[in-house]
Amino acid sequence: MALSLSFLHLFSYIMCFIGAKNILRKTNCEEAYLTTDLACNLAWWCHYLSLAPEDCMIDITLDPNTAHPRLVISVDGKQVFCGEKHQVVPDSPELNRVVCALAREGFDCGRHYWEVGRTDWDLGIASRSVCRKGKITVSPAHGYWFLSLRDQTDYAFRTDASRIGVFLDYEKGIVSFYNVDAKVLMYTFNARFTDVILPFFSPCTNKSGKNEAPLIICPVSTIE
Repeated sequence: MALSLSFLHLFSYIMCFIGAKNILRKTNCEEAYLTTDLACNLAWWCHYLSLAPEDCMIDITLDPNTAHPRLVISVDGKQVFCGEKHQVVPDSPELNRVVCALAREGFDCGRHYWEVGRTDWDLGIASRSVCRKGKITVSPAHGYWFLSLRDQTDYAFRTDASRIGVFLDYEKGIVSFYNVDAKVLMYTFNARFTDVILPFFSPCTNKSGKNEAPLIICPVSTIE
């Protein structure tokens, strides 16, 4: 019988392994030997980190009222690309200097997971109360937690990542990024969230027509 395993389940196994490594490191034990106490700790990690996909996978849509004037959002709110010219838009809370958009859906509790397909991107989360107008500093200290990929290679881990999973645990103050195709944890931010958190998306600039493909909010992947 074929076993269907969501990438979110795979994330749980990765995090269990990381937890095991941390436990072993703190106790100065060899990896080949586990005491009863260590085994109990590992069991707790596995129980805590086991994620029910139906509880975490969410339907995300882009909010056109937050989009930079050059961004064009599809009718269903699932795709966005950067045009060559600014559109005429009302004076809504859009970001007028950073080429990005926020999601309609915001979170002030719980665990949430979504996936995005794109070869150039800025992805992450932002506090609802962040400054959106004029020159802004996009950093965790200013309410933005995100990673970037440029020209398929220019980001800290230098790995091609065209499909990205984002996992938010509000209570634990964690936002993690995954290379879905390679099944690799890319990076985790640790923070203390006090505001409503909104998913953050940028397809990057148009590059004179060389970067026209849309950023797509994808159905969550499964592997057989």
